[in-house]
Amino acid sequence: MITTQDRLLKKITIDDNDCWIFNGSLNENGYGKIMFNGKTWLVHRLFYKEWLGDIPTNQGVLHTCDIRSCCNPNHLFAGTQKDNVIDMLGKKRRCEIIRNRPPRPTSLDGIELLTYILDNWTKKNGKCLEYKFDFSSHYPNIAYKSKTIGLHILVWLLHTDSKIIPNKHFVMHQCHNKACINPEHLIIGTNKQNQIDSRSYSLNTKLNLESVQLILQEALLIDFSVRGVKTKFDKYFSKKFNVHPDTISRIRRKELWGDVTI
Repeated sequence: MITTQDRLLKKITIDDNDCWIFNGSLNENGYGKIMFNGKTWLVHRLFYKEWLGDIPTNQGVLHTCDIRSCCNPNHLFAGTQKDNVIDMLGKKRRCEIIRNRPPRPTSLDGIELLTYILDNWTKKNGKCLEYKFDFSSHYPNIAYKSKTIGLHILVWLLHTDSKIIPNKHFVMHQCHNKACINPEHLIIGTNKQNQIDSRSYSLNTKLNLESVQLILQEALLIDFSVRGVKTKFDKYFSKKFNVHPDTISRIRRKELWGDVTI
């Protein structure tokens, strides 16, 4: 029987610092959020509850690692707001959050600006170069030539010496780390490619592009007008990919992964 913990573990990846990084949606403050039993939870609070027990009354769940998207129970502890402030001051997080990043020299552009950003605004995490300051949106942003754009977009433009992004294309992360601005991890793709890539990577599903294409190819060979064939087909592939039969049925009817072609 699949437990709640098993389901939650499908939604994380473990980085070099043993942080369990949540792969789903983040709120405006960078904390993971998830629907669970009809309620929206902050992911680190849900992990605390499932692994460590109920959260004490009038206390929050704090991070020893200071990584907001981390939900490793070994990095979590319960504490009051006062405890949080003491922890923040002890680790000198207050300075970073209030000051945020220093202003960039306005005289820099091109490769000089790219070098400045990578040298002064990043920290290394494995092969990723992560933006090291606090940011409230899904991606770090920057004001550039009278516009606010994603910092990863600017890095791609500067790295490739491009003026604009091709029409109907996006800058995508090969590393799937939204805080990363390593130019070597950034590629151009269409919205369709971005959606397929996101679904393929997400640990929230056992399916990827190749498995969905296999299901659709096999479905072309089956006569579903025969009674019971649909049920047998859905059950067979649900066991093969460890998903619910309804998921296979919806793929077969093009209600899920409808943009995938074979």
